[in-house]
Amino acid sequence: MRRRIIRLDIWGKDDPYRIKGVYKKDDMKELLHLVRSSKRSKSSHGMGIKSNGEYRFNVHDKKQFCVIKLRYSLKKNSHSKFLNTYLTQENKDSVLTKPKLFGCEKEEYTSHMAEKHFRIIISPDNQNVDTKILVEELVKKMEQETGYRFYWIAAEHTDTLQKHAHLLINGVDRNGKVIILSPHFIKKEIRDMARNICTTLIGERTPKDIKLAKEHAFTASRLTHLDDQILARGNAITGDEKFECMIKNPSDTLQKRLAFLCTIGIAAKENNTWKLEHNWAETLKAMGRYNTFLSVRHDLAVTQGYNLSLYTDTTGPITGTVKKIINMDDEAVWNNAIIVENKQLQKAWYVPMYYPVSHKLQNKEIVCNLERNQKGLLTPSIKIKNDSKINREIKKR
Repeated sequence: MRRRIIRLDIWGKDDPYRIKGVYKKDDMKELLHLVRSSKRSKSSHGMGIKSNGEYRFNVHDKKQFCVIKLRYSLKKNSHSKFLNTYLTQENKDSVLTKPKLFGCEKEEYTSHMAEKHFRIIISPDNQNVDTKILVEELVKKMEQETGYRFYWIAAEHTDTLQKHAHLLINGVDRNGKVIILSPHFIKKEIRDMARNICTTLIGERTPKDIKLAKEHAFTASRLTHLDDQILARGNAITGDEKFECMIKNPSDTLQKRLAFLCTIGIAAKENNTWKLEHNWAETLKAMGRYNTFLSVRHDLAVTQGYNLSLYTDTTGPITGTVKKIINMDDEAVWNNAIIVENKQLQKAWYVPMYYPVSHKLQNKEIVCNLERNQKGLLTPSIKIKNDSKINREIKKR
């Protein structure tokens, strides 16, 4: 009997992955699991969710917190460099005792190395968690949930204030299957698994832990549940070039949060009234998403006297000079971006990039616009004025 061939295209408007291909009947179990994962309800105990799909931790939740950040790449040289240099911190002279790898034997991992790979940083909030056990248990749970059998290798890094682990997963598993992780699995399920494991290892968060988390919410450089309350209570301001809304006589709790928002330049106080600048909530989202946004924004405000805006699909085409290039290093910097400055307009934009940025762009005058790439995603398109040679190099990337 001839095997049935099923062609299927699956993608969502906001999905970071676009999956397109030919699936055989035997693959339908895996495929249906992928569809169910991407459309599964996103509600969970201890996790709030907004209408835009953004997850928010509940500070009252007793489960341990654990930060999970995942990136994937399709370049083998990047895969090899991460394994041989970054995991072992060979590129850091300041680290005298190099971390030991665990998981697969390095020789076994290398012999099966594919172009596709996943890089995951795992950082438990409570430093009493044994990160090696956390990683090992997390991998087991991920394999149980996905059905894959991973080639993986990891290391613990202790050269920062917060100890953490880096997990590297080969893009092809032990059965020769190309690994596909749904957006919901990446954004939600892996985090839930890590939090449950941490809680099992050291117990639930204590009242003291919860109290500290509440205090940290006042000074968090990201959107929090306190900001949801500010959004709900704010009254719109019309005809003001700088501020979009205001709050009169807020509670003591919100006053603490608003006082912090003043220190980072997105709010101001006049008597018993607090005003918030245009797109302040979007600015906080950017600060949470891009770990370099706040420091660059502060520097520009001090040196140039104007604010840094996040470049989005509503910004439109921009022109200016590339004043700063930010490339991810999977440690202190977890994103790629360029800072474009237009002195004539007294504006600057933080443009997130989805690939490492060539340093040939530094101090170049560019035009930036959003275009759809081969996967259908809107991505920044950079063109340098009067330099066709570099434009060709950028296009190849």
